[in-house]
Amino acid sequence: MNNTILDFEIDLESDYEKKFYRDLEAILLNLHNSIFNLYNIKDVNICFNFSWLETANASCKLSNDGVYNIQINRGIVNLGLSIIDEYYDVEHPIRVGDTVFSFETIAIIFVCFIYGHELFHALAGHLKYIKDKRSNGVEPEFEPLEYDADNLSVMAVYYFAKQRFGSVLDEYQLKELILIGLFWPIRLLTENNEYIGSLDKNTHPDLHVRLYTCIQKVCHLECSSNIDQIDKVKLKENIDKLFNPIIDLELRYLKHHEIDYSDSSLLKYFKMIALKQNGHNVLIEDEILELDARLILLRIELKPFSHLTII
Repeated sequence: MNNTILDFEIDLESDYEKKFYRDLEAILLNLHNSIFNLYNIKDVNICFNFSWLETANASCKLSNDGVYNIQINRGIVNLGLSIIDEYYDVEHPIRVGDTVFSFETIAIIFVCFIYGHELFHALAGHLKYIKDKRSNGVEPEFEPLEYDADNLSVMAVYYFAKQRFGSVLDEYQLKELILIGLFWPIRLLTENNEYIGSLDKNTHPDLHVRLYTCIQKVCHLECSSNIDQIDKVKLKENIDKLFNPIIDLELRYLKHHEIDYSDSSLLKYFKMIALKQNGHNVLIEDEILELDARLILLRIELKPFSHLTII
């Protein structure tokens, strides 16, 4: 991999950990290469490091010598691995269609999404934009950049998962599996005070916006390269259908933490969308349209390494 260093030189305690991290290393390397090949990206200096820190955090930073340093803390991986123990049991495994998926698989999708998100901050020109703005004494816009990184990472993880699971899952089932994998990092990290405490509260879109965006993007993938050719009625049906696994996951989360269902802003938004209150698809789509508009304006200033788009 040209000009890229993936550093997995970490002390592993058990044979299970050694195997899991070896598998994860190979998967992240394949994901990384597939993204670079997809966009024909070259001459980018990426250094990736797994930190043994237990905080659930990840970052991408641009150094003065032009190297993009991506770090994922062990706490992120542990969060992914602990999901099954905390939110699932033997009687209610992770089942998509007729296939039961291990918690390791969901954790790997979880970590792949986070790695892709951080990588696209580099490849899409986000960090250069931030650095240029701050050097001129101007505070950069963060929300559209986080929204952009989410969208691009969803796309990359979907096509990567298709290579691995496309033989056992149909298109809808594959999208459901991806959404299960994406729900947990977005849901848990959004609620994680330790993680959010390291960020300005205005840097990331709200939970419901990020999840609804993921549903939309996953549904659009492979529909058509031409938006005018998409069967919009069928697309709407697919979006509504994919609400169901997300709602099931949210109910699982609320039940586990003994939170009243009426206190879930996520359920409120999805219910409002289903009922089409106020004569349209409510505020959530307005928020996404606003983020799209802000991102379009920002693209004038961004200098990506390739023409990055949702394919």
